[in-house]
Amino acid sequence: MQAGHALAQLSPRSLDGMRARPLPGGRAWCLFDGEHLAAEPALADELSALLRPIAAEVFPCAAPAFLDLVSAADRLAARTTVAILRSADGGVGGMVSYRSGDWGGERCFYAASAFIRPSEQGTGLVAAGYGLLMRAELVRAPLRPMYAVVRTPNPVAYAAWRHGGRKMGHEVEPRLNGEIGETVRRVAMGTAVANGFGDRLDPRTLIVRGAYEGGILPGGEGPFGARPRSGDAELDALFDRVLGPEDALMVVGKMSLHRAAALAGDRAIRGRLGRLGGRRRGAVTAPATHVRTRGPERRDGDRRGRERRGDERRDHERRHGDRRAAQRRHESRSGADRRQLDRRLAHDRRTDDRRGVQRREGVRRAAADRRGLPGSQGRI
Repeated sequence: MQAGHALAQLSPRSLDGMRARPLPGGRAWCLFDGEHLAAEPALADELSALLRPIAAEVFPCAAPAFLDLVSAADRLAARTTVAILRSADGGVGGMVSYRSGDWGGERCFYAASAFIRPSEQGTGLVAAGYGLLMRAELVRAPLRPMYAVVRTPNPVAYAAWRHGGRKMGHEVEPRLNGEIGETVRRVAMGTAVANGFGDRLDPRTLIVRGAYEGGILPGGEGPFGARPRSGDAELDALFDRVLGPEDALMVVGKMSLHRAAALAGDRAIRGRLGRLGGRRRGAVTAPATHVRTRGPERRDGDRRGRERRGDERRDHERRHGDRRAAQRRHESRSGADRRQLDRRLAHDRRTDDRRGVQRREGVRRAAADRRGLPGSQGRI
């Protein structure tokens, strides 16, 4: 089956479990739950047949075993969610997927696999797809932080994870100087054990030796043919120095929903202020068709501008003066109302006191009458 075949060719029963998330440019992420794929083996087979040619296009030097690793039906069914990219032409453009669980005593999001057709690369689609999946996972338990984990031989993936971590206010680990916290070591080991490669992880460096099972990468060149470049010379040199052609590095970053919401709010506020500032500046600047002049015309324009700003300032002061006067009148009326209310409350308290005395006196007289005591008709 060709990579350009559309998702619409899937069976109607298979599409019942799909959720679409539209993207700009006519694209969309089509989400399939792993449980649904496990319950519908035919759907998992169909998706695998769609994705395998794309994986071969993205990883031209990969052996068949590696293509099975990233696109086999049983692998897809083991994911928590698989997101298939629907291109603008209706074809399949790639996929991202993840697994989640409590590993190493922490809540974890493991980016299991991701690849995008070369024609769709460089547009931020992988970051958008993982951002969508991470937000959905964070919402499931909004009060618990989450550790995002990826196993990769690609410095570009490290740079993307680092960028996302810094947006959350955290640095990913391992850092370029080799620093790794104990919590991150525990999370990495728990994730590796849960996903079947714990015996190959070095917890001191978070390097996974033989990550691709040794013999599946022909010629010792890895699935990319040559290791991609991130543009960060220090980062690229680190990957070249510490990783062999069959190795990978585990990268861990911390996330939390309240931090993500705060950052989204900050961006919205900054954008709003920027738009307001642009309108404010546009009110006093000349339009784009204005021809800059010098001499008397320029001075006359400056004078008219000063007069206009003076009129606006006087209108502003008059409006605020009227508002302050209205506020003073309101306060004076409120004061009179408070005094009248105080008088009413005092009157009610005195009335209640008199009624209380009368009520207590009636109770005493009734008790004396029942006991037949002398003087029961008078005050006790």
